Amino acid sequence: MSVAKVFKITLFFPSDTRERVLGILHDMECVEAISGKVSDETRANEFASGKKRLEDVSRDVDSVRVAIDSIVRATVSLPTTALPAHSGAKVAITSADSKELLKTFDFKKICAEAAMLSKAISEAETSAMRYETEAARLEPWKDVMANLSELSDGSTVRFFAGQSAAPRAREFFKSLDDFPHLAAVVSDDGKTLSFGLAYPAAFADKMVASARKFGVTEVPYSSSDETPGGMLERVRSTRLAHIHRAARRREKLAGMYSYLPRLKVAHDILLKDKTLLESESMMLATLHVRYFTGWIVAKRAPEIEAALSSSGIPYHLVEEKPADGDDVPVVLENKKPFEPFEVVTDLYGKPAYTEGDPTPWVAPFFALFFGICMADAFYGLIIAAAGFAGIRYFKTPSVRKFMRLVIFCGAATTVFGALTGGYFGNLLDRFEIFSFARPLKNKLMIFDPLKNSIEFLAACLVLGFVQTMLGSVLKLVADLRDKNYREAFLSDASIIGIQISFPLLIIGELFGARTAPSSWLLAALGVSSAALMINQWIANDGIVLKLFQMFFSVYGAITGNALADILSYSRLFALGLSTALLAMVLNEVAALLFSSYIGIPFGIIVLLLFHPFILLIGSLGAYVHTSRLQYLEFFNKFFRGGGREMRPLIWIKKYTV
Repeated sequence: MSVAKVFKITLFFPSDTRERVLGILHDMECVEAISGKVSDETRANEFASGKKRLEDVSRDVDSVRVAIDSIVRATVSLPTTALPAHSGAKVAITSADSKELLKTFDFKKICAEAAMLSKAISEAETSAMRYETEAARLEPWKDVMANLSELSDGSTVRFFAGQSAAPRAREFFKSLDDFPHLAAVVSDDGKTLSFGLAYPAAFADKMVASARKFGVTEVPYSSSDETPGGMLERVRSTRLAHIHRAARRREKLAGMYSYLPRLKVAHDILLKDKTLLESESMMLATLHVRYFTGWIVAKRAPEIEAALSSSGIPYHLVEEKPADGDDVPVVLENKKPFEPFEVVTDLYGKPAYTEGDPTPWVAPFFALFFGICMADAFYGLIIAAAGFAGIRYFKTPSVRKFMRLVIFCGAATTVFGALTGGYFGNLLDRFEIFSFARPLKNKLMIFDPLKNSIEFLAACLVLGFVQTMLGSVLKLVADLRDKNYREAFLSDASIIGIQISFPLLIIGELFGARTAPSSWLLAALGVSSAALMINQWIANDGIVLKLFQMFFSVYGAITGNALADILSYSRLFALGLSTALLAMVLNEVAALLFSSYIGIPFGIIVLLLFHPFILLIGSLGAYVHTSRLQYLEFFNKFFRGGGREMRPLIWIKKYTV
């Protein structure tokens, strides 16, 4: 239930065993490397060959990945009937099988063939697109019977093929009345007008200027003995040939689908080699000895020693505690029930290595607050079921951890819903068909939030008082542990005094619920405020800043800690009521539809469609606002954060397990 103890280790071993040692460290998945530099003597001997090996392996990894992606894209583009079965699951393979694969499988030949086919497909598709553009350009001119060579410019006469929006083209024609010309419309669909224009060469500058003014686009064409219609047919035929060529190459590429499992295995084997080569750069070295420095969770250090001893590799391992200023990674160690709530803490930030883990304190409040916000037993069962389904379906540890959090939230929602009588809102009470379940519902129900709304609001505020007070107490304990006694007694204890005395004083004066004499509470408030002001006088420099912080600290403690933070927990009350009311309104709409036989199917549809919608938006709101209470009202009392997660050496596997 804390931040795990971490050691810095330095491991010495012979240089010729570096790949074996790195393999062991990667297999253990518990050591984070601290980058080092190779000595100049060793670098001179190893740099060139090591760099080349890394470049070669990186190139092979990229080529295999590209081949896999190309084959998959080609396969999924085929008709459904031709699509091979593909589960998308990772390939399972043993270490011995992986070594044998690279000896017998010529992945470079397959990758080269896949690259050649992909290039041919790309070239054919590019050519097809170019001819498609050419066809679109020729389409308006297909009915012109003259050869294109006859439409070329002469010494005295020029020819202009143009296209524009129909209204602008007509304005352009009117502008040409000042000089001789001959215009012929070849296509007009009401929006775009295509035309040919013959005019004297002497007026070329005027014509070009006028075309630019009215937004007329010149249509380029090539001189040919064909008519536009004849050229269009040839262009379409050539485009179709390129499309067929791309399809044949794609079908051939998809035919390489049988190589896909072996390519995936080859990819991850090469990726493993690349990881090893990259890890070598983190080692410090002399000519004959390598030494590796890294971080490890203290309790796992014996596992490393056992693995190295069993391998027969000569080594020497030195362990030392982190020094001041070290960038120590953080690993959380929590009991199983608390682990899912690490998701909440991680979203805010890892604790610093020297501070405590807030996760165990967050866990009960987060689950309880989520349950209050949803307050419906049936919704809770659905949420919990979704969590169990997620654990069964997803294999990623982080996702499975989140799904366990969902299960806890669903369980809390179910319990609180049963205690408040919420089952899809008032479904059991509204429809007689569920009357058999009412006795059990009433037996489990403790109070009705709608009828006892004042008590419900008060309970939410009390929970807010308890959690914010816990945050302040944790801050006091942390300062005492760090021997920061002035901050602990003059600041932390003073804020706790204000947090207790001021709300009790307000409750007693406004509502008559006196828990202690007003004079005692006023005295506690005064002493706490004075101590807080003294602390600010000591902590700050300059008379103006001292005076400002003295009064502002008391103001902040009263309006923030004692009032605003606690009142913020009224959102639990609001969300709990809104979820119940939305469900009740939906049930009323369905009941109105059930009043006639024609409306029964529609009523069922309303219930089946909109209860999931209420569940979705309610769950999202509950998660967001419950998280907000932890981050802003609870964590800011004591939690500094700023730690970073440990990034151990691991094998990266994209396609295999």
